[in-house]
Amino acid sequence: MIPMISSVVMTIPLTPERPSVAGRLSGKPANGAPARMKHRLIAPARICAFAGCMLLAAAVHASGKSLQFPELRRFSARGCQVSALVVNLENDSRLAAFHPGIQLIPASLSKLYVAAAVLRHYGAQHRFTTRLLADGTLHDGRLGGNLVFLPGGDPGLTNAELWRLANTAHAAGLRGVSGDLVVNISRFGRLACELPDRCAALARSTDAYNAPLSAAAVNYGTVEVIVLPGTHIGAPARVALAPFAVPMLQLDAQVSTSAANGTMQLDVERVTVNGGDRVIVRGTVPLDSGPQRIYRAVSHPDRYAGQLLRAFLQQAGIVVAGHIAVSSDAARGTSLAMVRGHTLAEIVHGMLLYSNNFIADMLTLDLAADSGQMRPFTLAQAGAVLVHSSAAAHGMLGGDTPPQLLSGSGLSTGSRVSAEDLVNLLAQMYRDDGDFPAFLGALTVPAHTPVQMLKGGDDRWMTQIAVKTGSLDQPVSVLGVAGYLRFDNGQWGAFAVIANGSPNHPVFSNNAALRAIRADLSRLFGS
Repeated sequence: MIPMISSVVMTIPLTPERPSVAGRLSGKPANGAPARMKHRLIAPARICAFAGCMLLAAAVHASGKSLQFPELRRFSARGCQVSALVVNLENDSRLAAFHPGIQLIPASLSKLYVAAAVLRHYGAQHRFTTRLLADGTLHDGRLGGNLVFLPGGDPGLTNAELWRLANTAHAAGLRGVSGDLVVNISRFGRLACELPDRCAALARSTDAYNAPLSAAAVNYGTVEVIVLPGTHIGAPARVALAPFAVPMLQLDAQVSTSAANGTMQLDVERVTVNGGDRVIVRGTVPLDSGPQRIYRAVSHPDRYAGQLLRAFLQQAGIVVAGHIAVSSDAARGTSLAMVRGHTLAEIVHGMLLYSNNFIADMLTLDLAADSGQMRPFTLAQAGAVLVHSSAAAHGMLGGDTPPQLLSGSGLSTGSRVSAEDLVNLLAQMYRDDGDFPAFLGALTVPAHTPVQMLKGGDDRWMTQIAVKTGSLDQPVSVLGVAGYLRFDNGQWGAFAVIANGSPNHPVFSNNAALRAIRADLSRLFGS
């Protein structure tokens, strides 16, 4: 399957690249009336007891204001399945509903559950820790034993952290290792291949979203390919693997330089042959083009992480005499160096903004690891932790059928969530004073989003909603949009719409579905 997400893996910045969502949504409404600031950011939280939360599931339509999604109804009449709900969060009234309890494939809307669960469990300022352990005695700069790379399950672990780790070890006096570099993956254990996309990526990948998972994965489980034009037309382009050409990756590049202002044509795939990865690059690049950075999933992320770390250690002046080994046994040794990654708020922001599947499933596995699940995990087991976290935190276990999440990323097409499920989650987070600012800030406002299909519509659509989207094209078309909206009177609402193809109409246009969603939601800003 090919999820409708960017295949480019972005490095999560240390500071936001767009204006604060909370700040933009709390500005002056379109009608000129002063906006009422969200009182829960400055006042004590309102208690969300069981009955109060379940009111969202049982509330009657607001008298005289119920708009039953006319455009979505017409869209559904063509044979699609739709679940939709809009709620005013100030009085828990439903403004519009259309089959709100039907559970459908959520695609990347499942990442909202990941964001909510990890923010509650760890807190927005949590940082995952990655360590180097000395399994032996350090004497005169030489370690008489193994050097153990012990990752903490950081989904945002990149080259920058490996560089810092190697240089910290050098500052601690390490100059050589007599034994092996042991990549310890005990946090998750040896993960089996579960999802078709990732299983296929073990042999071949033309994308980045399907990178296999590992507690030791670096750079989102991908390799970076850099392509620059040659010095003149017809000259071979310059192609390299960044940051290092490690032994497990062989580069096979045949790229030429074409005339300036021409069209770039690049085909990049990674294939695995006899346990080694080959990165095949073909095509042309215009003479006046800048560096092109392309990312492809690697087949063995833990081995790749070990080879990258060894290269960074050598760059720092530390030579490892032995081999690279991967172990799922309990780590042994004394701490030699450590680095802490980005804050969880930054990681969650990157996950939702770029719909990063790798981050979502790594965070889901982190929750499983810290909830006492038996290793090795499955994503389905870890997904159940997400559902339990959503329900148990607010006394909502039991009752209606809970959502079923077989992964955090949304790549699992067996997952099922309704619009009502999502609005309940959004309402819960709205009432959570401590975690709501980070949760809201991780969503995107159409005026500032890299998701082009959200562009369009009037000023209120562009600036008075904060959303997450999700889409798939197999086994049927899927489009979901969920998040918060700011009414013209300053009050807050939550909404969710999921559209799935059906056996009678398996494929639909995402643009057509989004037009219907935008038209129906735009009628509600004045409610």
